[in-house]
Amino acid sequence: MLVKLALRNVRRSAREYAIYFVTLVLGVAVFYAFNAVGDSSALFEAKETGEGVLTSGGPDVFGHISRLISMLSVAVAVVLGLLVLYANRFVVRARKHEFGTYLLLGMTAPQVCAVVLMETLSVGAISLACGLALGIGVSQGLSFAAAALLKMSVANYQIIFSAGSAAATLATFAAIFLVTAAFDALQIGRCRIIILLNSRSTGERMALRRPVFCVVGFALAIAILALAYCTLAAFGMNFMSDEFLRGTALMLVGTLLLFWSGSGFVVLVLSRSDSVYLRGLRMFTVRQVAHKANTAFVSLWAVCVLLFIAITTFACGSGLASLYSDDMSESAPYDASFIGYATSEDSPSREAYQENDGDSLAWMEENCPSWSELVKTAAQIEHWNAERMAYGELEKALGISSGSNVDSSFASNPVQFVGVSQYNGVARLIGAQEIVMADDEYAVCNNVDSLSAFSEALASSEKGIDMLGSHLKASGTLVTAQLVDEDIAYSTAVLVVPDGIVRTARAEGLCPSQCTVDVMYRDGFSQAVATAQLSEECEQARESGSLWPYSYAIDPETIRSDTLALKLAITYLGLYISFVFLVTTAAVLSVQQLSEVAESIGRYRMLARLGCDRRALMASLRSQMAAYFAAPLVVALCHATCAVGVMYTSALSFAGVDPMVLAGAAGLVMGVYLLYLVCTYQVAKGAIVSGVGSRLLS
Repeated sequence: MLVKLALRNVRRSAREYAIYFVTLVLGVAVFYAFNAVGDSSALFEAKETGEGVLTSGGPDVFGHISRLISMLSVAVAVVLGLLVLYANRFVVRARKHEFGTYLLLGMTAPQVCAVVLMETLSVGAISLACGLALGIGVSQGLSFAAAALLKMSVANYQIIFSAGSAAATLATFAAIFLVTAAFDALQIGRCRIIILLNSRSTGERMALRRPVFCVVGFALAIAILALAYCTLAAFGMNFMSDEFLRGTALMLVGTLLLFWSGSGFVVLVLSRSDSVYLRGLRMFTVRQVAHKANTAFVSLWAVCVLLFIAITTFACGSGLASLYSDDMSESAPYDASFIGYATSEDSPSREAYQENDGDSLAWMEENCPSWSELVKTAAQIEHWNAERMAYGELEKALGISSGSNVDSSFASNPVQFVGVSQYNGVARLIGAQEIVMADDEYAVCNNVDSLSAFSEALASSEKGIDMLGSHLKASGTLVTAQLVDEDIAYSTAVLVVPDGIVRTARAEGLCPSQCTVDVMYRDGFSQAVATAQLSEECEQARESGSLWPYSYAIDPETIRSDTLALKLAITYLGLYISFVFLVTTAAVLSVQQLSEVAESIGRYRMLARLGCDRRALMASLRSQMAAYFAAPLVVALCHATCAVGVMYTSALSFAGVDPMVLAGAAGLVMGVYLLYLVCTYQVAKGAIVSGVGSRLLS
């Protein structure tokens, strides 16, 4: 009999269960799609078509992505659990009178709790089925979107069901259902029959917090958030540092305290001005918003955190993804670069470098049997670090104007220089501009946008540079050649100096920071295959423990595959997942607001009977919706501005990320959020008109 009653209640209380059902469906869909990334069809095909498709390391990238998702899923499960619990509160609150009637008719509290448990399991089972179906569709859509972005083939496409993700989803939400049922039983068991029967007339009333507590709490929240911002700005976004963890904890605590005290503080401030507070329906509007915020401050905090993660990840992910392109002509113009190091004191690398007079090219020609067969042309270039001279110090010494300041994250780096003959050698390989200058002059090589102004000022400075006992003047020459194959163009204000400076450095026993041999292969050879062959021969020929003349090699094909792997990670973890987070939070706010409107129909009907016209009621509704949606969004935008600003200053600007890309991504996030706000208002408006009656709303 209890089972039949529970099933009948689910059908009869469909409206009350709507918010709970929608929240569960969205949560299940997001959680499944989140964890099914590694098994999505586009990725599955990429793994099966060969090791080198996405990364030189083969399928390991998918393991890394899956592990990251597994760690993030713990936080996602906690947040979704909080949101489901909050949504379930509306169901229990709307049916308190019904539960009181059951008790009045002779049912025991355990029997009522059993009915609620069976209802929860019934709705949960339906929600899981619908959510998994939606999640499978979302997962396939993400696969196609990622395949289009990465220009991957999805021929012979088949829908892939991720059993592992489904099992994780079922286990997670089963735990959420059990916790929800326990809270329901606790909430119903603690209430007396008279309270349950009078719930319709009393509603859910929240004791107003004392104004002094709200003022103190609000001021304390602002102080904590200011301290968190200052901590993150001072120490940067080093995710493994104690300062970052401290700043993050302060931000979370300050945000929770802000939502706890904010509504009472706003009511206190507005109520001090009668001309503002008592005008029109503002008292009703403010009290409605304050009541919602007092009831749901934990939920608003959780939504704010999710929005912060979504906005920050979406903006930074968009900026980073824009850096990487399939076109390797600028960042990797050579067929391969073989890189070695010889800087360690008393090391085999240093000894090998000195014994061979630093001639990496001659060593490779002699020790690689396949060299003449594979290599058409090659050139050697060595990067040297100027002792006791950093770019920031060089900027001050030359008196470069503030408008051309070097980026703060780059100022502590040692000044790099290369010999002019070696520069011209690699420039001839790719047809770049060669340099002709006097023996007492220097030129500058730079292709990083954020250092363009500094490099121009450096190349045309009227003051000279003292280096290894020589005084060098600026030649006025600025070139943009890429000196080594890399994933992004990265010649960072490198000084091109006379060969005499390099000879002096060698004579003083110094070693270069990096030794590179750039090669161009003969026609008909795969870059990756030829590079692998020469790398194997170098490893066999070099001395044990030595990193000179070969430590590793890189070629455009390998860079392209690694770039695709990085784009894949950024796309899923940064763009798509954060977008789904955004949609989920906006949808949850929407269904919460619609439930609140349904419970407030009687208040709107009373206002209409007292003479309030349709325009005034709709204006109050718009203000309530805007305030409720804006509160977590504004706080999340403040947090995101701090986080993105710190990351842009310390890393993204130097990498060449366009700030307009970050702004555009944040704008897209806000656009989707505002779309949900407009849709929610339109639905709520229709519910009020239907509930109050068109005759009263003339």
